[in-house]
Amino acid sequence: KICQSQSMFPRFRSLRTLESVDDEKIELLRQLDIANLGDLLAYPPIRHAGLIRAAADRQGGLFTAMDARRAGYDPAEVQRLCASGRWLRVRRGIYTTPAVVDGADQGRRLELDCLAVQLDLDRPHAAISHGTAVRLHGLPTRTPTPAVVRLTDPTHNRRGRGFHMTRSPLEAAEVRTRGALRVTTAPRALVDHARESGLEESVIAMDAAKPDRWWVT
Repeated sequence: KICQSQSMFPRFRSLRTLESVDDEKIELLRQLDIANLGDLLAYPPIRHAGLIRAAADRQGGLFTAMDARRAGYDPAEVQRLCASGRWLRVRRGIYTTPAVVDGADQGRRLELDCLAVQLDLDRPHAAISHGTAVRLHGLPTRTPTPAVVRLTDPTHNRRGRGFHMTRSPLEAAEVRTRGALRVTTAPRALVDHARESGLEESVIAMDAAKPDRWWVT
């Protein structure tokens, strides 16, 4: 039933006190002829799987707890979806689906780990850097892929679970975007990596990068 009466619209003003109710949901409630807060509480939650898909498309296959909340999924339902295997928890508050992970090679899994850290930290000027960026560029390293994602931020220095952010200047020309991911260029990544790795490790990666168009002598 589509509500045609404009006189009932003021009754939706009380819904503004609910943080999880946005304009789109209010419009849907109008169309469902849910006239007041009591009706809303008795009505099944409105869920928008399309909002989850749109968020994942923007974010390299990942979506956040906030994305889920905006789409109408409460924490208990998120937990049930993860327990059932329909959603997968990449890190706290960051999720994906089996379709994104199934068949992903090591490079893609590293990319997902980096995206998850980037979304979690929400530092728009930070970029994946150092040895992590070297691996994302496909350059060889002798050491196994570490569990810690390295980042560089112009104004912030921080360590946490699964990441290490270094404070250092970043020029615009030293950062490239790969979909939703911000990554330092190969030359900048190699220089940062060389400062922390052994000489042999650095030479292997630099030799592999020489023929590449990124390399500057």
